[in-house]
Amino acid sequence: MLIAIKETNSGLGYVGGQPVAAGVAPSAETVIAVQRELAQLGYYHGQVDGLVGPPTEGAIRWFQSVDKNPVTGQIDEPTLRTLRISCGGRRVATRQGHQCAET
Repeated sequence: MLIAIKETNSGLGYVGGQPVAAGVAPSAETVIAVQRELAQLGYYHGQVDGLVGPPTEGAIRWFQSVDKNPVTGQIDEPTLRTLRISCGGRRVATRQGHQCAET
């Protein structure tokens, strides 16, 4: 599965309506892992499809607000650390820094 990034002439793209630098969208594996974890925690009720759309963004925002992370609606490093998801969507036992973007 791929995440569609619409690129513009400025070098920016859009994921779920949000601007991102081209090539920095999370991998489909990471999105699936986030969707599964949020579903298991009761935040996500959509299809686990590896796509970042409104249901995924809403679940991320809800989780971020409850967990007192910055509410961005994006799969960012603080959210991945809190969910304990590492690159490629693997769960990790310890909190650590993540660089999980596809380039």
